[in-house]
Amino acid sequence: MLQLPNAHHAHVTYDVVARVFAHLPEIQRASEEAAHTSPTSFEDYICERALSGPGEDWLAPLDLTGIHRGSLSLGMSMLFGPGKRVSELDFAELRSAMNTGFQVLVAGPEALVAALDDLRRNYRTERPYFSKDIGEFYVWLKSLRNDPSVDAIRACVEEFVLEKYPLQVGKTVLGSAMSAPKFLTLNQVREVHGLGHVRVRGILAHLNRQPSADFRRMKDISLKDLDRVLAYWATLQDLKSAAAALNILPAQVKSLIKLGVLEARSFGTSRRYLKKPAVQALLQKLEMLPEGQPSRLVLPLKAYCRAEKIHLGQVISDWAAGKLQGVSRDIEAPGLQGILVERGEAFQRQKVVLNGDLGLSETARYLRISAGSIRKLRDGGYLDQVQHRNPDTRHRKSYITRQSIKLFKEHYLTLGQMAEQCGCAPIHLARALDREEVEPVCCRSGYVRVYPAAAKRKVLEIVKAAQQRARENGSEEHAAPSN
Repeated sequence: MLQLPNAHHAHVTYDVVARVFAHLPEIQRASEEAAHTSPTSFEDYICERALSGPGEDWLAPLDLTGIHRGSLSLGMSMLFGPGKRVSELDFAELRSAMNTGFQVLVAGPEALVAALDDLRRNYRTERPYFSKDIGEFYVWLKSLRNDPSVDAIRACVEEFVLEKYPLQVGKTVLGSAMSAPKFLTLNQVREVHGLGHVRVRGILAHLNRQPSADFRRMKDISLKDLDRVLAYWATLQDLKSAAAALNILPAQVKSLIKLGVLEARSFGTSRRYLKKPAVQALLQKLEMLPEGQPSRLVLPLKAYCRAEKIHLGQVISDWAAGKLQGVSRDIEAPGLQGILVERGEAFQRQKVVLNGDLGLSETARYLRISAGSIRKLRDGGYLDQVQHRNPDTRHRKSYITRQSIKLFKEHYLTLGQMAEQCGCAPIHLARALDREEVEPVCCRSGYVRVYPAAAKRKVLEIVKAAQQRARENGSEEHAAPSN
């Protein structure tokens, strides 16, 4: 009957009896063909209300038109979001929207607040805003500003908006003004406290022990959560400030993180942060060392690492773990540079382990050759290079693949590897190989001291012959008569 064509005059269109008799065959045919549907809870309530009058629920002050408009507008906001007009809905969508909104309203204020909170969290615009999120339901309430029948619903919506949205002081919502905001936008947090959106979300996810993806759509933050974020942020410092406090380089701080001496966290950005108590604990441990003075046998940290050719991070790691003895401190040197280490202290160097792709410097240490030679071998096709993203800078960094390093070791030997196996200095071995005219591999990108693995036997023979000559020369000098 709703789809019958309009009459020529408006008053005739609303004459139901005349319209039924005028289109009786079509109506009878539709009644025979139409599928029967069960009434919705909204339709049952309307029928009961029409027959028995208002009940004792909080919808009792509303007339039937008000219940219809309230249910329809709330259901439209919940199902279709902003921008959907009533005229654009078909009969099934109208029926579904009315029933959805009614089920929320009839359940009471708690259900209405829960539905409004879902609309706020699932906002469909650039950022959550109450008039857009609540949509047609807010428009309906605003149109009934002076109607006492919706006072209970209006008060519920007012309280929710003032509690959950970051409004400016004095902003009016359905007649009530904002006095003390309980939420701030992330833009306001960035302007006032200098914390960006991603960092605030990341810290809050860490504090709540939830995945960062749960906070991806967050645009506002409560003052209570903001206080927690700021309190935790105050306990952190970036790598640069930590390096300044420890009096070492930021790259050395990264090595301490890699060795487990310090723990770093990142919050959705490329920058990593350290806990200030952990940095202060290292400095307090330093202050507990006995005082000493630098000497020929007791070297400052930097000089000791240079003399023993040991990475600074490894020395600090072993000292922090209690593995390094004979350590004192120079009270005149600031930070960790005040550590004094005895020169005769036994120290086990950390070896590079081939458990994955290695950086250029790590590959050079592993193959006992210079980083420049590694680049030449890479350019010459002896080693393969891949790009990985640096976790600190998000820039791409070059690595030599593990597979190409293994293949290289099977077929070639570097000068450093052979010198280590023979127990001699690389410079002496290089001169001996040149005298015997042992040619290195032909690398088109430059000269490198790399030899085929098949030359290992010849190299050992050369080294033995050189050692034999050295012994014979030493015996002759010892036996020569003195003047």
